[in-house]
Amino acid sequence: MTQRIKVSGVQELQRELAKQDRLVYQDLIRTCRRAAEHGRTAAIRHAAAEGIRPHPGGTGKDYASSFGVTPTSDGAVMGNRAPHAYFVERGRRAGRPPPVSVILVWMFERGMIKRIPNFKQTVHVDKSIKGRTRRIMIGVKREVASQRRTTAREAYVAQARSKAYAIARSIGKKGMRGKFPIGKSLVEIKRFIKRELARVARGDHR
Repeated sequence: MTQRIKVSGVQELQRELAKQDRLVYQDLIRTCRRAAEHGRTAAIRHAAAEGIRPHPGGTGKDYASSFGVTPTSDGAVMGNRAPHAYFVERGRRAGRPPPVSVILVWMFERGMIKRIPNFKQTVHVDKSIKGRTRRIMIGVKREVASQRRTTAREAYVAQARSKAYAIARSIGKKGMRGKFPIGKSLVEIKRFIKRELARVARGDHR
């Protein structure tokens, strides 16, 4: 008497494998996006270790505030959108100094220069004065305040430009050392992905 073992269900197996493929693919996309977020957090931490932190009163466009993650169809992209991000990451050779206008923006974003303060108006208009005389005195009061603000603004801008010029000249002369916050974060991204791939290989889909 012969014995036979029937093996069937190839179609069911194909469907199950296709289902597992979809689960693995979706899990890998989520893993890539989590890895990008993990890298963003690491890059912010490495930047802070170099003294690069967000400026509370700034524009929100400074380097430390410009790390972001952009989802894509098959993962995500992590980076920094600040105009000078490349030079913070890689540094800059000595030679031609950077534009003073760029340094001014950087100084403002870092909080090295502040907004123009409000000045007290020195012309007092007594409440008992009425009519045309009062209107003239109010006009004088506003004009004096405007002149004081204009003078202060000019002095402030001149001082800020002087600081910016000194910084630009120093960078042109000495160059600038790269901080590599994104480069340093790659090590942690690789570790994170390695742990997540081991989880996916075990069939633990989250």
